[in-house]
Amino acid sequence: YPSRFRYRQVQSLEITVRNVSPRILDTVALSLDTAYITRFSSVRIVPSPREAYVVDLIDVKPMESRLVTAELWGERYGSHSGRIMATTHSDSASTPIRTMVFP
Repeated sequence: YPSRFRYRQVQSLEITVRNVSPRILDTVALSLDTAYITRFSSVRIVPSPREAYVVDLIDVKPMESRLVTAELWGERYGSHSGRIMATTHSDSASTPIRTMVFP
């Protein structure tokens, strides 16, 4: 992920979700922290979120990886932090994220 970049610069946030279980995951909900994402403008997420900053990945097969990307435009100076969380019906995983936007 972009750990630092300049004001009004566009950077990509790439998140890879991998199913390491031996079974198909019918839905993995990938949530991008609102507190983090709203610090940027013109955010474009692929695949498109079903609701605010939540992307559903459907039928993820064992050992399959899926990519979610977000284009971030540095709108506000400073350090921006949040969490990325992947959730299934029976499990979840999360990781912290922090980006510094310089003037």
